[in-house]
Amino acid sequence: MDLKFYLENLFQCKVDLVTKSSIKPYLKKRILEEVIYAA
Repeated sequence: MDLKFYLENLFQCKVDLVTKSSIKPYLKKRILEEVIYAA
């Protein structure tokens, strides 16, 4: 949770952190179309 709070503070917006394998199949396409990867 520390990473989530850090990123929300840094970007000043809500952040959801998930692994690809944890996304429900019926939501996966829509979520992956909107994903923003950070390194």
